Amino acid sequence: MTSRRVTVTVDDGHVDAVLDVAAELARRGMTVESVLQALGIVTGTADHPEELRDVPGVLSVDAEQDVRLAPPGADVQAAEVSPDG
Repeated sequence: MTSRRVTVTVDDGHVDAVLDVAAELARRGMTVESVLQALGIVTGTADHPEELRDVPGVLSVDAEQDVRLAPPGADVQAAEVSPDG
């Protein structure tokens, strides 16, 4: 499985212990890249992000999403809308 970039948000009751939460995330397989202590956010990569939700103090685990836009001038960008909707 390919590692996915993830952002983990720590709940309000564990913000003061965000370093402990980050250590537990690492024990559960997350490669921790940064810890934003004041915000209670941990970023990094994980093969199985869904397994990180069970770590005490974790409020949410959000996997990065890929978004691709059509280039300027592509048909989807050049669509005309009639005044009637």
